[in-house]
Amino acid sequence: MQNTPREHNLIQNLKKLVNRHSPRTLVPLGDDAFVFKSFSENTVIAQDMMVEGVHFKTNYFSPKDLGHKALAVNLSDLAAMGARPHFAQVSLAVPKDVSEDWILSFYSGMTALADQYGVEIVGGDLSQSPSPIMVDVSIVGEVGDAYTRRGAQAGDWLAITGPLGLSQTGRLALEKELYIYAEATQKHLRPTPRLDVAKILRQHQLGREHIHALMDCSDGLVNELLHLTRGELGVELNEEDLPIDSDTMGLALSLQQKPLDWALWGGEDYELLLAFPPNKKDEIKYIFESADMDLFLIGKFNDSGKITLKNPQGEIEEIREFKGWSHFSK
Repeated sequence: MQNTPREHNLIQNLKKLVNRHSPRTLVPLGDDAFVFKSFSENTVIAQDMMVEGVHFKTNYFSPKDLGHKALAVNLSDLAAMGARPHFAQVSLAVPKDVSEDWILSFYSGMTALADQYGVEIVGGDLSQSPSPIMVDVSIVGEVGDAYTRRGAQAGDWLAITGPLGLSQTGRLALEKELYIYAEATQKHLRPTPRLDVAKILRQHQLGREHIHALMDCSDGLVNELLHLTRGELGVELNEEDLPIDSDTMGLALSLQQKPLDWALWGGEDYELLLAFPPNKKDEIKYIFESADMDLFLIGKFNDSGKITLKNPQGEIEEIREFKGWSHFSK
C-alpha cells in the first residue's frame, strides 16, 4: 500500500530524528533492509514487545517515557549477557487518533536513551492499530563469552545490583497519583539498563569462573530464581539482606501491604542477578565498591531443590506460592 503524503512526511521526519552514522553501517535506514558489517565478536539479539493495557497505561506513561522503556528493557537483556548493544529495530502500531507529535515524541524518548549507549535505530515498521498501542523492539549487539542464566552451583552466592520492588512501588504510586514517590515512579517509567555493570565485568575480564550465572530481574525475584535454579538447585534468601528502598517501605505500609512481598514478587526492576563462587566474593565485592556500584548479597544456592526465606528470627520457610508476573494468568 502506498503511503499518503502525510505518512510520507511523518516517515521522513522520523528518519531525520533517528538517523545516525555508525562506522559499521553499509546500507543505512531507508532502504528495503539495513546492512551492517559483521562484528569481531559473537552477535547477540534480543526482542521484547509492550502492549498498552498489559505492560503500560497511557494515562501516566508519556510517549517519551514509553519510547525510553521500550528500548531499555531490550538493553537490559543485553546487559544480562555481558554484551555491547549496537543497533535497534522498532515496530510501532498506534490507533488512528494518535497524533504525529505523539509518535515523534515516542521516538525522541527512545533516541535519547539510544544515544547514551551508542545505539543506532536502523529500521522497523509503523502501522495503524485497531485499538491498543503496541511496541516491538529488537536489538543487536556483540559479545565475547556470553554470560547465561545456567551455571549456578550449590554454594554460590546470589547477589543483586539494586533495590527490589521499587518499580512495583512506582507503578502503584502512579496509579494512585501519589507523586511524592519520585524515585520509584522514575524507576517504573524510565528504568536504567545495567549496561554499566556489564561493562565493569568485561573490563575486569571476569569470566565464567567468576560469574557462574547472570540475568536481569524483570519478572520478580522469585520467578527469576526458578530460572537460575533450573528445577535442580535450591536457594536460601536472607530477608534481612534484601535491599528494600524507603519509598517501597513507606508506600507498602501506608497501603497496609508487606514491603517484603513487593521485594519478592514485584517485577520490572531490571537490576542484575549474579551467581558467583564463595572464593570470588571478596574480589567481586571489591570491584563493585571501586566502581561505586551497589552489590547486595541476598542468599546462597544449595542442593535442596527449594527456594526458602530466612526471617530475622532465624526461621526458615519454603516459598511455594507463585505470585509473579505471567502473561497468560487468568
